Amino acid sequence: MRKKIRNEKLKIVIIDDHPAILEGVSSLLKNDSNLEIVGLSQSIESGLKEILKNKPSLIITDISIQTNLEGIEFIKALRKRFSKIKILAYSMHIEPVIVEKAIQAGANGFISKQECTQNILQAISEIRNGKFYISERISKTMAVNSLNKNDKNSDTNIWKLSARELEIFSYIGEGVSTQGISKNLCLSVSTIESHRANIKKKLQFRTNSELVKNAVIWRTAF
Repeated sequence: MRKKIRNEKLKIVIIDDHPAILEGVSSLLKNDSNLEIVGLSQSIESGLKEILKNKPSLIITDISIQTNLEGIEFIKALRKRFSKIKILAYSMHIEPVIVEKAIQAGANGFISKQECTQNILQAISEIRNGKFYISERISKTMAVNSLNKNDKNSDTNIWKLSARELEIFSYIGEGVSTQGISKNLCLSVSTIESHRANIKKKLQFRTNSELVKNAVIWRTAF
C-alpha cells in the first residue's frame, strides 16, 4: 500500500496570466514522470474552476496576476477553503514584504520567476514531503530583513536564545508542532510552551504566527 501511495503522481494546477510562462512551466514539469498537470489557467476565476474540477494536491500560482482578486488574497481564500492543498507562490517581485505576505497568507513555498527553471522541481519535492521552501537567494534576504526590522542591532537577538531555545526555534521552523517537539526532546508540552513564550519575548515577536513565520524563514536560510 505504501509503495502505491508513493508512486502516485502529484496533481498540479498552474495559474499565471502570462501564456508564455504558463506554457514554459507546464512543459518543464511534464518532463517529470512523478507530476501530472491537471489544469492550466490564466485567471484566478478559471483557476478556481480547475481546482474544483480536478482536485489537485498542489497549486502553483503567480501572486502578481492581474485580476479582480489580489494574488495574496487568493492564497488566503485557498488556504481557508482547501486546507490540505499545498500552495507554491511565485512572482517577478521578491521584495521581503511581498514574500512575507505570501507566507502569512498560507503559501507553503515561494520562488522567483527568475529562478523558476532551476528551483521549481526542488520546491515541489520539498513541499510534497511536508516541508516549507524558499529559494536560498530569497531566504537569506528574508532572514536578515525579518530579524532586523524592529531594531538596528536585532541581528544579534537570535544569539540571545539558549541552546535549548535555539533547538526549539529550529523545530518550529521545520513545521514541527508543540506536541511533536515535546516528543522529540522528551520534554512536557508545558515546558515547550514555556520555551516558546521565552523565544517570543527575546526575539520581540508579538504573536505566535509571527514566531512561526520568522522561525521558518530563519530555518530555510541554512
